[in-house]
Amino acid sequence: MTKIIKKTCVVENFSCRHRREFRRDIQGVRAIAVMAVIVFHACITCLPSGFVGVEVFFVISACIVTSLIIDGHSQFNWLDFYWGRLKRNVPAYVVMIASVAVVASLLFLDGDFDFYKKSVESSLFVLSNHYFSDFGSYFGPRAYELPLLHTWSLAIEMQICVLLSVFIWLTPRNWLPWWMGIICVLLLVYSQWQLGLQDSLREVYFAFYSRIQEFIIGVLVAFAGLGENGSSKVSLYTSWIGLLVLLVSFSVVGQKNFPSLDSVVPCMATAPLIASKKCVVTRLLSTRALVWVGALSYSLYLWYWPILALIRYYVGSYELST
Repeated sequence: MTKIIKKTCVVENFSCRHRREFRRDIQGVRAIAVMAVIVFHACITCLPSGFVGVEVFFVISACIVTSLIIDGHSQFNWLDFYWGRLKRNVPAYVVMIASVAVVASLLFLDGDFDFYKKSVESSLFVLSNHYFSDFGSYFGPRAYELPLLHTWSLAIEMQICVLLSVFIWLTPRNWLPWWMGIICVLLLVYSQWQLGLQDSLREVYFAFYSRIQEFIIGVLVAFAGLGENGSSKVSLYTSWIGLLVLLVSFSVVGQKNFPSLDSVVPCMATAPLIASKKCVVTRLLSTRALVWVGALSYSLYLWYWPILALIRYYVGSYELST
């Protein structure tokens, strides 16, 4: 099983400068993130802020992409980079959409199935975040019946990864952290201002610009090579703080002003976890069960929501019995 997991995740391994190695603890962080998201949507009262697990994925993804680019800057192959991501993600993505379509064709009323077909088109073109922003709130009363609603985050991840990879490649190394820091602050201020406008709440949640700063935190972690600098003692303290803050954020981060400043909390908590040296925390995150779940995190994220949405559509209620 360990060999299978390593083979499956070899491209996604986080790599620090001048070395590449399988990071079991990163898989552990992924596992915590995906379990938080699933628990939140299955039982919102059990984990009121579990939705912030998506932000954890954003930080990790940006860190991985940045590491791949800066490690092999002189020999970086764009074709291999994008083809690798497509080959790894698209087949499972398409199978999920096709499978849900079969069930929806049997279960949905005609009008609802027409809506599903439109959501399929937006998902296949990686634009579902824009499509669902016109439908209603992510936390709205009917959102739980939309089988492809969860693809908004996959769409944003693909959009931002393409933009960031080009930006990182073209920007001189000395300028990169400064530009990233400035962009991060400006977008945080703009997103917070937009959240103050009642008509913009839905748009901001699904917006491309409101999530870039979350990716930038991952970019800065990878660029700084924090895992290689500093003492092991400092790494131990920061990783413990990061883990505790992340776990607490699953229960205390509010939905009303999210994203923007509230989204910074789980992102900043994730940073020391993926940048830490080997210590007690990394060993805890590297346990076999967490690594196994982390290796399946993409598949779990693809399937958990459609299953819940179809069940809720059938029973006509958000609350599900055991």
